[in-house]
Amino acid sequence: MPLQTLLSVWCAVTWITKGFEMATIVTNFSSKSSLIAAIKNIDTSEFTSSFSSLSNIDSNWSVNSSSNTELVLKNLDEDLFSLSGSFASSPYSVTSMNLETSSGGAFKINGAFSISSAGVISGYSSSMSLTTDSSSVSLSGKLYLFTDGVTSSIRSMKVTSTQWSLELGGDFQSSDLSTESMSKANITSLSMTYNGNKFSISNISLNALTEFNSTTDTDFDESFFQRMLSGSDLINGGAGNDWLIGYGGKDTLDGGAGSDTADYSDKTTDVVVNLNKSANATVYVNGAAEDTIKNIENITGGSGADQLTGDALTNTFIGGSGNDVIDGGADTAADIIDGGAGTDTISFASITGTTGVTFALGTYNASNKATAQTVAKIGATSTDKVSNVENITGSKNADVLAGNDSNNVISGGAGADTLTGGKGLDKLYGGINDGVKDIFDFNAANESTSAAMDLIYDFVSSKDKIDLSSMTPSTNNKGAFLNNPATALGTTYKANSVWITKYDTSGTANDYVIVSADLNGKAGADFAVKLIGINNIVTADILL
Repeated sequence: MPLQTLLSVWCAVTWITKGFEMATIVTNFSSKSSLIAAIKNIDTSEFTSSFSSLSNIDSNWSVNSSSNTELVLKNLDEDLFSLSGSFASSPYSVTSMNLETSSGGAFKINGAFSISSAGVISGYSSSMSLTTDSSSVSLSGKLYLFTDGVTSSIRSMKVTSTQWSLELGGDFQSSDLSTESMSKANITSLSMTYNGNKFSISNISLNALTEFNSTTDTDFDESFFQRMLSGSDLINGGAGNDWLIGYGGKDTLDGGAGSDTADYSDKTTDVVVNLNKSANATVYVNGAAEDTIKNIENITGGSGADQLTGDALTNTFIGGSGNDVIDGGADTAADIIDGGAGTDTISFASITGTTGVTFALGTYNASNKATAQTVAKIGATSTDKVSNVENITGSKNADVLAGNDSNNVISGGAGADTLTGGKGLDKLYGGINDGVKDIFDFNAANESTSAAMDLIYDFVSSKDKIDLSSMTPSTNNKGAFLNNPATALGTTYKANSVWITKYDTSGTANDYVIVSADLNGKAGADFAVKLIGINNIVTADILL
């Protein structure tokens, strides 16, 4: 039967090896995995068996009623077979045939047929459908159902069940519809729904039979979508929270209404994008302009070093496995930022206004290298929810930024910032020549030791400060903590004191000063931090 032939084409669609150029995709599935799972759950075998069951219809027909325009037959099972057309004289002209079974099924054929006095049927069907109590199949085109050796052309096929529907459009040709052999199978559109979600693709041209014979890939999975969407596609979301992916090619993605996600998890090189609400935004991949997106609120990055920047809406960013920089944008919206694997940076550089950011990285889990989610604030307003990032870039204002037990890079930017590295090998940048007082805050000796020193960059003596006020020597006498003046040269050590050691004092970038402190009265430094690019500091630079 023709359905079996068309269903073999559907199988071929799942084994494509070439991309569709300038395809138009519409979807409102919320994720790639949900779409793939839905397609895997489509089972067309029941429809093949439904067509096959027609051969079991009782053939002992008798005339139930007749007129010049309609003939109704009935068999012993109470099935009705009605024909509409012209029956005044032979040969009869038939425009429709309708079989209604006693079990509730219906088989309809519309077209232009002729029935001779000997009962020979000729002509073609323009459409046919089979309906059961829970499903239906319909075909349209020019189908020679009763004539051997004449090529039939099918333009569309639609299969529906209570849970899903599938529709193929194109040009499918066969000279024998009783077999699964087709001489042509060019697909121009595909549409499916599953539990109310829809995926459709049009403006395509695919020789499914050629592709079916040229690949051994039999799964409707990630590689299928990569091949199917390798051209320059137009992809539109629906009214819900949609997931959109273009894979290769210069695609146009429009999320429409809802909170929509553009997925670039297939990319292995850098992805750069600044979201722009309903206006067009360009997505750069490996430095080259690739996609144009709009009405996209969320981005999933790939394995490259992505740079993802939000807009004034509430955005969600998933960085992926690369070393990403993620900036929620200039707003105070509560963006969700997950750096994923890799060494990632949360940036507040886009923040406008005059209020600084207060943010501390969440607890670091050394076993799985994950960082718990914490919430940033701009003044008293809670903003971004951040997890799995290691580094921080501040705003142009006076920020209070703190790291965790991992190795952090914290850049304050402009503004009078307070930076705390926490444990780990941290790099702290106050801001180059920003003209204001930055404070580098250390709360415990084990945050920076002689064996694992934090590095401070951009320190300006007599303006910036090293805050050791949370540390107390064993003598409990902070007044004596600086009894070795911080202007002392060399490696002068004294118990329960702070001292400096200067290296390469030639006034070059190779200069550095180590600030050391003894807290327990025993020989050696319990705390040490290195100041890069400076050859001296003064006592007033240290806060106790």
